[in-house]
Amino acid sequence: MPVTSTSPAERCVLNVATGRYVPLQKRLVESLAGEEVMVWTDAWPAESPDHRETPYAFKLFAIREALERGRTSVLWVDAPCYAVASLDPVFEKIRREHHYFVSAGDKLGNWASDACLDRFDFTRDQAMGMDLMNGAFIGLDLARARSRRWYDAMMKSSRDGLFNGPHFSDHAPAEIRARKPGKPAGFVSHDPRAWGHRHDEAVGTCLAHRLGMKISRAGELSDVLRSPNLLR
Repeated sequence: MPVTSTSPAERCVLNVATGRYVPLQKRLVESLAGEEVMVWTDAWPAESPDHRETPYAFKLFAIREALERGRTSVLWVDAPCYAVASLDPVFEKIRREHHYFVSAGDKLGNWASDACLDRFDFTRDQAMGMDLMNGAFIGLDLARARSRRWYDAMMKSSRDGLFNGPHFSDHAPAEIRARKPGKPAGFVSHDPRAWGHRHDEAVGTCLAHRLGMKISRAGELSDVLRSPNLLR
């Protein structure tokens, strides 16, 4: 696990990459000169379930390992992302607002299973008015109680199986499925507005709304990061 640092000791960027994402991880790390970076390459963080067992839970276990190493200001960034400028403004916002979540404009109502919405007591109509947070970029100040509650509830939700479900529903339009060819499809909801279940993104959005945590627009990151996952 390469670790390089000239940044404040409590902050850290995290990434896990396997298979075809490994070269992208290398580009990401190279773009983060001066940042402390914790990465897992073709491996999961300690005690993390396999991605096929619990989709995207590895992010939470990466955060747990960062916490164990004393890092409280953490930024998860997907491998297709790369920095084009200093991340100081990002970490300053995390410090100031205690978290940094972004949305590319998708709606929770299109991308959450009935089971997920029911757990957090949201109707599909309510969810159609909520921006879906983008899991490619998650910033947390885990020294703050609300951010820690979000993280702890995410960990519990992953263990309860709420991350699980097909990426696409049987209702997903063909043009939507074409964005992610090969992703599994299945039952998510009888509601035709439900196009699939976005795993950690759906659960994280529900928790953010329940905890009153702001979700910003992904476009404001354009001076700092580049990523097709933030612009879908």
